[in-house]
Amino acid sequence: MSPLRAASLLIVALGLSACGGVHPGAAAVVDGRVISMETLDRTADVYCLVTARSAQQGAQQVDNAQVRRQAANDLVMHQVARKVVEERGITVDPTLTELPASQVESIRAAFGDDADEVVTVFRRSQRLYAELIAIGADETGRTPNQDILDPLAQAGQQAVLDAYPTYDVTFASRLGLSDDGQPDGGVGSLSVPGPGDEKATPPSGPVGCSA
Repeated sequence: MSPLRAASLLIVALGLSACGGVHPGAAAVVDGRVISMETLDRTADVYCLVTARSAQQGAQQVDNAQVRRQAANDLVMHQVARKVVEERGITVDPTLTELPASQVESIRAAFGDDADEVVTVFRRSQRLYAELIAIGADETGRTPNQDILDPLAQAGQQAVLDAYPTYDVTFASRLGLSDDGQPDGGVGSLSVPGPGDEKATPPSGPVGCSA
């Protein structure tokens, strides 16, 4: 898979479902497991590095709040997909889960001192893509091949979204996300604490995102 494809996986729009409250200091909770604000901050910083690099090539810049919402969405999707795979006993093709060494080298050349964080997030994104393909194959009964990987991933994504109520997915109110993972007109920025988050420390703005 090309670096461009991996980058697109990082910022692909994934609709999510959520309800209820979360633990203080958590960006989201999946089946009682906390996704911390620290993890969200690191992931959002990488997304901003990627979008900033794309902007240098003519792509439109994305604002800080939008990138953070997307990062939260993707982290939740990753957790739920893994649970679906484990509980259904689905086999994930190992050849689809790892970034090629050549791509890792390209990332390191492109991102310098930030490369370790970027590689970590790209690997998580690649793992999610492979899991969604496997879930989609299980849902549809189709055998994965290069021509249908994306359609299978889309089918897997829908199956994972349908499983959200089972795993009691919740987002921090300060993210400004509604129960389908879309902006709900709330605060929408992690720099301003929401209800129950008054003691949270405002994070610094990530590199490459507009305010």
